[in-house]
Amino acid sequence: MQFPGAAQLTATAAVTSGVGMVTLQAPEEVRERLSIMMPEVVTTSGKSTAVLERATAAAIGPGISRDVFQIAAMGRAVEWAGTEHPCVIDASALANLDDEYFADEDLGPNVLLTPHYGELRRVMTNTGHEDLREVLDRDPATAVEQLAARLNVTVLLKGPSTIIAAPQGPTVVHRVHAPGLATAGSGDVLTGIIGALAAVDPQAPMWRTAALGVRLHAEAAKRLDPYACGAFGAGELLSTVAPTR
Repeated sequence: MQFPGAAQLTATAAVTSGVGMVTLQAPEEVRERLSIMMPEVVTTSGKSTAVLERATAAAIGPGISRDVFQIAAMGRAVEWAGTEHPCVIDASALANLDDEYFADEDLGPNVLLTPHYGELRRVMTNTGHEDLREVLDRDPATAVEQLAARLNVTVLLKGPSTIIAAPQGPTVVHRVHAPGLATAGSGDVLTGIIGALAAVDPQAPMWRTAALGVRLHAEAAKRLDPYACGAFGAGELLSTVAPTR
């Protein structure tokens, strides 16, 4: 695993967001580290599909590298999500997406991509929608809407104005002045929050779950940094994430 701390941030954020049980599928060194720091998180190896059979929702990507076993696990998770299960795809997993994942149109709006601008440009290129990169430069909301429609998934573009669009759904724009959320690892925390929300209410539209997650993420930042000085790291953000129930 390339960034083991990212997996820890995501799993911890899911726990603090009020989900009943969090399972981390990761290499042994990451599992050992998290078992010491967060003993309530169940851990399993990256070579088993049993964890997906018991899951309500999944979050894929924070911390993974291009290791062949992790890429294979990602493929199984995306296939499991299909049109039935909520699934958040973030971070390194976004870099591994290509048009093959969307070729058969087996995914649906329950699958959420959560890129920042650089990651979104790469997704557009890797999935054969380079023409949207120019649209992104002049009209981000339209670019996100069009990509969501073309890929038949929900897309959340992270930034000072976070944009969420879903196929045949509304477009949500969330603006917040919280410079601390631009720090490394903050997106991993957001992934954990949204994954937990999706597990708590898997029948809710993913765009609504994502919007709630963005709001809780921003509120946590405001509690930690009420004057928006930006002087905190993602690890500190975990202490102010409010449970959803």
